[in-house]
Amino acid sequence: KRRIKEYELLEFTMDTPSANGRSSKITCTGVVVHCQPDKNSMYRVWVKFLDLPEDARKQIECVSKKSKLLCPYCENF
Repeated sequence: KRRIKEYELLEFTMDTPSANGRSSKITCTGVVVHCQPDKNSMYRVWVKFLDLPEDARKQIECVSKKSKLLCPYCENF
């Protein structure tokens, strides 16, 4: 609900799904590359992950596509 400055570093802790149905936590760093207001009084934020392990990236990509959270313009990955 707030603007985040471009080039701001963020640290994320995310639950990523695994093949056995359990989730695992990963911590990674990202940098804000763009932030713009949307029509719902929120902000859409583009983040470039800097140190996301490849296996975690693939898991997130799969979940994002299934839940239609993947940006249709840039594909986010």
